Amino acid sequence: MRIISANKGAPQTRLQNDNITQLRQSQRIAFQCLDDEQHGILNAPAGWGKSLTLCALIASDLLSYDSRKAVICVPQRVISKGFIQQRFLAIPDHTAVSWLVKHNLCETVPEKVSALRAFLTAKPASSLSDRIVVTTHKTLIFALRKLNSVQIEQAVRNTTFAIDEAHHVQADGECSNELGEVLATRLDADDPTVRFLLATAFFFRGDRLPILEDRFLERFTRHTIPFDDHWKTLQHLRSYSYDFIAYSATVWNELDRLCSKSQEPTLIYCPPKRNKLLLGKSKEEFAFKVIEILLRHYDAEIWQPNRTHDKPVILNLVCQDHRTEKLRFAMEHGDQVAAILSVGMFREGADWIQAQRVIDLIPSGSDQDRNQRFGRLIRDFPGKSHVTYYSFFPRITDGGTNEERRTLSKLFAHFHASLVLENALVPIRVPKQRADDEEGDKKPRPARTDFLGKLDAQTQEAIVADAHTALIDLAANAEATGSHVTHDEAFQAISSVLQNWGIEDDIQSMAKQVVLIFRRRANLNVPVDDLVDAGFDKVWANEAMEGMRSYSSEFGGPTTFQELYKAVRNVFENRWDEMFEQFRELPGPPPSSTRAQWWMNYNRDLHQKGQLCSSRSERLESIPWWTWRQSYSERFDRQFAQLAECTECPSPHHKLYPFVSGMRQRYSRGKLSTDRISRLESIPWWTWRTRQSFLGLCHEASELNAEPDRRSRLGQWVWRTRQRYAKGDLSKSEIESVEQIPWWSWRSTSDANWEQNFERLADRCASPTNREDPKLYKFVQHQRAKYRTGSLTEEKVELLELIPWWKWETEKELQ
Repeated sequence: MRIISANKGAPQTRLQNDNITQLRQSQRIAFQCLDDEQHGILNAPAGWGKSLTLCALIASDLLSYDSRKAVICVPQRVISKGFIQQRFLAIPDHTAVSWLVKHNLCETVPEKVSALRAFLTAKPASSLSDRIVVTTHKTLIFALRKLNSVQIEQAVRNTTFAIDEAHHVQADGECSNELGEVLATRLDADDPTVRFLLATAFFFRGDRLPILEDRFLERFTRHTIPFDDHWKTLQHLRSYSYDFIAYSATVWNELDRLCSKSQEPTLIYCPPKRNKLLLGKSKEEFAFKVIEILLRHYDAEIWQPNRTHDKPVILNLVCQDHRTEKLRFAMEHGDQVAAILSVGMFREGADWIQAQRVIDLIPSGSDQDRNQRFGRLIRDFPGKSHVTYYSFFPRITDGGTNEERRTLSKLFAHFHASLVLENALVPIRVPKQRADDEEGDKKPRPARTDFLGKLDAQTQEAIVADAHTALIDLAANAEATGSHVTHDEAFQAISSVLQNWGIEDDIQSMAKQVVLIFRRRANLNVPVDDLVDAGFDKVWANEAMEGMRSYSSEFGGPTTFQELYKAVRNVFENRWDEMFEQFRELPGPPPSSTRAQWWMNYNRDLHQKGQLCSSRSERLESIPWWTWRQSYSERFDRQFAQLAECTECPSPHHKLYPFVSGMRQRYSRGKLSTDRISRLESIPWWTWRTRQSFLGLCHEASELNAEPDRRSRLGQWVWRTRQRYAKGDLSKSEIESVEQIPWWSWRSTSDANWEQNFERLADRCASPTNREDPKLYKFVQHQRAKYRTGSLTEEKVELLELIPWWKWETEKELQ
């Protein structure tokens, strides 16, 4: 294996493979997917190894181009450890590089902003380690503030920006934050030498990373590792539980019983300053009370600085003294830690891999906080086969105070989040509903799909919550009349919920999946897979709803569906005025997948049922953009009429642009009716393409001497045009215009290179080795990686398999 030192001229060291950090198979696949792309997004669960993969991508970038620099951004200094660790790192082409970061601005160094500005504006150094800087999001923003627009253009040229924990970015119109504005501005500048790599942990399959506008998002190559796929690769961790504990007045009795039951390594989240659970005392006093309970059941002692401990230690991060040393001890000597107390610090990027239990005394109302806290447990470690998450909630009395109703609302939020999390870990997959003309024994059963998992996390949770409320409503009415909820009633209720969230396809399959998720959580006797195999004969059985009632009543809350329905409605009723005041400030209808949209739809549902009082109806109608519920056809007619009045295609920031974009997408998928196609094409300026004219792009491409880089804006247009040609979507005039470009070929440069490499392989008697032909060896490895991900075309698969010696596994894998 070839070792490349980070410093040119330094002696190379011959190392054994054991001393070289290797990417795991899933990380190598992610590397192959993103290595050649200008912009990339890496969605991976907590503990998967995003930091290491980003290091490999950056090293590959800097080794390929001596003129490049890299800026690694993290939201908190503690997260930087994954990037600043010195190691010999194997790049997937079997080159090993000495990874060493000399510019670590996450250390306690003076004038960080000036140091980063100097790094950005200086010429690239000769050594690789001098061309990398690790800094925080804030420092990057402050450094760029000090530069004018011309200086920024020069400073970011030939630079790769790797943004870790990218969910902190907001680059979505009016909601943009400063980091989002930096990203959006640089993407708008369309400098082909600037590269962005975004990475974030997520727990839900299909997370769409709603931090970027669609016009930006489409320029990123995305690689996603579903949580259930990652879960299967864990060697030690096999199961988890997400449980709820109710307490009265104080948490001490329940916490004492929980700690006496078992003493696994535990992370405890304590209340912040002025929280009611403190009962007027300081958070430090509360933490000492927790430590007293821990010392009663754990054979441990309190961590002290500059001291050798004979027993496992308890780290009190609530106390700010020596906090940095405590965090370092947790990450370097985690096997000596019995418990950690924290208020909010120990979240993203804080690794205590031995942690097996979270006790959340103050459950957060934030989806992000809940997921980050749970993510602290998902770290594989020998002997760690099961992890547990406990959320503490005060007992709720029927007809309680507003505070108790808010607690009930937060409790339901945690319940719904746990359902979606469970579906991410072990998805419920159901067959797609057959069309009427597909019925019969001759047709094969459709493949099972996790339909709900295709949506982003927030939408999944909102749908589950709305379905929960709808079923409680049904069950309460049935309870009052002594009847049962029928299959059709349940299906209609959940179908309405799905339609309210803009879902039009696979509604029946998704509705069944939602009920199965409720049913699995209720710990019923019939396994979910058996229900699926039986064709859903008992999916709508009352047991699923009984599970909801028993779940809620365990916390001292409502014991009947009518009481539960009243409690849920009271949460809505008591916060109506507060929500309205926030809602009326919106400049237009709220975007999909938001709580504001849910609130709007809930009011529309009540109005449609005649259950919304006239005063509230009048207040809602006073909002300039407010409309009552419209069918899809009515919404199309309204937006089409507005669009027809426009003299040109709306800009991406215009309120009608989402409608234009949506229609184009439905057209490309073949889901737009002939009538609507005709109506849209009657608008004089309408085109099924984007705003820039096809002829204008042809003219721009003609001025180039050669095919543009795939990473550039024009390179992306070339790629899309070839794709459309292959699908037969180009008109005769468009084909003629394209073929006028002097350098044009319907075969891409990459295709030509592929054929050349294939011919070289076909002439060989055996597979190439890295030593004799590194480029051809990398080509072979790349084909195998694409084959594993299913991204290699059938034609190329067949051609490669014609080579007598070809195998899809390496010799090492075959052994």
